[in-house]
Amino acid sequence: MGKKDKRKGNKQPSGADFDLAQLSKLKASKLFKSKKTVKEPQILTTNKVDWKWLGLACLSISLIVILLFANTIVAKPIFNDYHTLSLFGTLNNWTEFWLSVWSDLFIRPLSQPWLRISYALDLKNYGNAFVWYHAVNVFLHLLSCLYLFSFVFWFARVLEAQKRISIEPKYLALLSAAIFACHPFVTEAVAYVSQRQALLSTANILLALNFFLIAYLSTQKSIRFWYFLITLGASYMAVTTNVNAIGLPAIMLAIAFILKKPETSILSWLIERPMINGILIGCICISPCLVLLGLQFTPVHYSYMQIMSPITYVASELKAITTYYLRCLVFPIGLSIYPPFIEAASLFDPFAIIGALLLLLSVYSLYLLRKYPIVCLGFVLLLGALVPQLFFIKPEIVSDGIAYSAVLSVAIFFSFLFCTWSQKSSKFALASLLSIIVLFSSLTIWRNWEWRSELRILQSAARVNSNSPQVKALIALEFLKEGNNKEAEKIVGEARKAGTNISLLEQAYAKILFQQGKYSEAKTALDQAIKLAQEEHATKLYKAAIQLDLAETYIELHKPELAMSIIYANASDLTNNARAKYIIGKAWYEKKKYQQAIYFLDLALRQDASLYVCWEPLIKSALAMGLYKEAYQAAHMMDMQRSSDLSKILLARAAIACGIAKNAQDALENVLKNNPKNIEALVLLSYVEKILPDAKKEKMYKEQALALDKNAFSNYKFSELEKLTIDIKETGK
Repeated sequence: MGKKDKRKGNKQPSGADFDLAQLSKLKASKLFKSKKTVKEPQILTTNKVDWKWLGLACLSISLIVILLFANTIVAKPIFNDYHTLSLFGTLNNWTEFWLSVWSDLFIRPLSQPWLRISYALDLKNYGNAFVWYHAVNVFLHLLSCLYLFSFVFWFARVLEAQKRISIEPKYLALLSAAIFACHPFVTEAVAYVSQRQALLSTANILLALNFFLIAYLSTQKSIRFWYFLITLGASYMAVTTNVNAIGLPAIMLAIAFILKKPETSILSWLIERPMINGILIGCICISPCLVLLGLQFTPVHYSYMQIMSPITYVASELKAITTYYLRCLVFPIGLSIYPPFIEAASLFDPFAIIGALLLLLSVYSLYLLRKYPIVCLGFVLLLGALVPQLFFIKPEIVSDGIAYSAVLSVAIFFSFLFCTWSQKSSKFALASLLSIIVLFSSLTIWRNWEWRSELRILQSAARVNSNSPQVKALIALEFLKEGNNKEAEKIVGEARKAGTNISLLEQAYAKILFQQGKYSEAKTALDQAIKLAQEEHATKLYKAAIQLDLAETYIELHKPELAMSIIYANASDLTNNARAKYIIGKAWYEKKKYQQAIYFLDLALRQDASLYVCWEPLIKSALAMGLYKEAYQAAHMMDMQRSSDLSKILLARAAIACGIAKNAQDALENVLKNNPKNIEALVLLSYVEKILPDAKKEKMYKEQALALDKNAFSNYKFSELEKLTIDIKETGK
C-alpha cells in the first residue's frame, strides 16, 4: 500500500506503482517510439528571441536604405542602360523568349538567364519608365541588407550558444546591416540599372546562406530536406544571375567549418554530415570546370572596353585588389569607374604579386584567427566575392558593382570591431560608430548624385584619374551629346596635341567634324577609329558603335545604300539597337520612301525615347505624306522633350499645315528672338502672314529673308505649304 501525502491527502505510489506510472508515460510519449532522441536545432538553443526588437531593427534598416537611395529612383538611364534593356528585353515573341530562357537555365547557366528574366519582366510591365527599374534596384539592395541582418544574427546566436563570443548577436547583426546599407561602394550597383546582376545575385546568395544555416544545424530530417531544397533553389538563382556566385559552395562549407565546435576533429566533423559535406566538396571541385564545359559568361552591358588576354586580365584583377578594391572598401574615397594603376602587363607586376599574396594571407587568416569566428566569416565572404571573378574574363577590370558582395565582409569587420570596443569603452565605440555612419552616408548621397548623369560620373573619374585618355574622350562625347561643342573641341584638341592615339579619341574627333558639317573628314577619322579599335581588341559592342557613326556619316554624304549595308553587315551586334533603326529610317527618308522611314523612326523612338535626332526626319516624312495632324503631335512632343530652333520651326510647319497659323506665328517669333537672322524662320513667317493675312508683315519678312540670302525662297521650299497657299487662293480662306 502506498503512503499518504500529508499535504494533499493523496496516496503516493509505491516503488512498483511508480515504475508502472512512469512506464505508462513513456509508452505514450514519442521518445519511446524512437530509439534516437530528437534534439532541437542548435540554432534554437540560446535565449528567447526578442521578435519585437528584431522587427524594429528591420524597420530601421529599411528607413536607412530608403532615405539614402530615394534620390536614385528618379535618375535617368545612363551609359548602357538602354542597350541592356534592348538585349534582355526581346519580347516580340514571349513564347520564344521563355523557351530560350528556360533552355539557358539548364544548358548555359552562366549566360545570366535569371537576370534576363528580371529585366524582361520589368520591360513588359513598365516599358521605358526607368523609375520602376531604379525602384527594383533599391528594393533588391534593401533585401540584401535584411538578409544580411538575419544571417549574422542567427550565425552569432549559434556562436553564443557555443560560448565562443561574448558580444550581443542582435547588435552585431544590426551594425553589419547598417554599414552595408550606407557604404558608398554599393552606390554603382544600386544607382546603375545595368549593374542589377550584383544586387540580384547577392540577395540570392544571402537568402541561400540563411536557409543553409538552419538546414545544416537542424537534426530533424523534414526541416533539413525542405531547407536544403530552398537553399539549392536560391543558390541556382544566384549562379544564373552572376558568375561570382560559383563560390557559394565554398562559402557554405567554410561557414559549416567555422561553426564546428573547437573540440571536434576535422574527420569527425566530416563524418557527422557526410552527404551534405560531400556534395559541397564536389560542387567546389566542379565550379572551376564550368568554363571548360563551354558555359561561357557573356558580357552584355559593356562598351568602350577592351577584351584582355587571360594572363593580362588575371594580373590586372590581382593588381586592382591591391590598388583599388581593398583601399576603397576600407576608406571609400576616390571611387571611380576608371581608377588609375589597375592595368598590369603580366603576372610579375609587383602589385599583382601583392594582390595574390593578400588573397593567400586571407586564406591563412582563417586558421590564424580561428578563435575569432566572426572575423573568419568576414574573410570567407571577402574571398567568395573577389576570387571567382579571376576565372571569367570580362571587359571590365574594375567595377564597384563587381565587388558589391565584398562590402558584406567590410560591414562584418567594422561591426565586430565596434561591438568589441563597446565592451571596453562604450562611449568611444559609439562615437566612432556614429562618425563612420555619418561619413559613409554623406559619401553615399554625394555618389548617388554623381550617378544621376553620365557627365557627372565621368568628371568624378577625371578628378581621380586626370591622365586617362579614355576618360577625356568620354567626357568630350558627353559634351557633344549636350550640345557643348566648344568644350568637346577643347578636350579633344588638347589630347591630340599630347600625341594620344586611341579609338575613343578618334571617334570623338570624328563626331566633332560631323557636327561641323565636315562629313568627308569625319569619315576618314572614323576609318582610323575602326582600325585602332581592332588593334586594341575592343568589344564588339564598341566596334558596332563606331560602325553606326560611319553609317550616319554616309547618310549625310547622300550615300544611303552604303549606310544600310553597314547596318545589315553588323546586324548580329545591333540587335534591337534603337540608333540602328534610326539610321535605317533616315536612309529611307533620303531615298524618299517616307512610309518605310516613318516605320523605322517610330520603332527607334518607341525603343529609346531620348533619341532626339529621330524627330526631324519623322516629322518631315509625315508632312511629305500629308499626315499633318500626326506631324503636329510629333513636333509638339519634340519641342516638349528639348526646345530648340529646329523644334520650333518644325512645329510651325506642322501648325501651318494643320491651319493653326497663330501657333506657328508664336513659335517662329520665339526663334527670331534667339536668332534674328534665321532665314528659314523668316521664310516661314512670310507664309504665316500671308495666311493670317498681314501684307505689311509678309513684305517685311520677305525683304529680311532676301537681304540675308537672295535665293532664300528657292533654297527653302516646303511642299505642304505650297499646296496650302494654292488652297487659300482657291477658297479665299
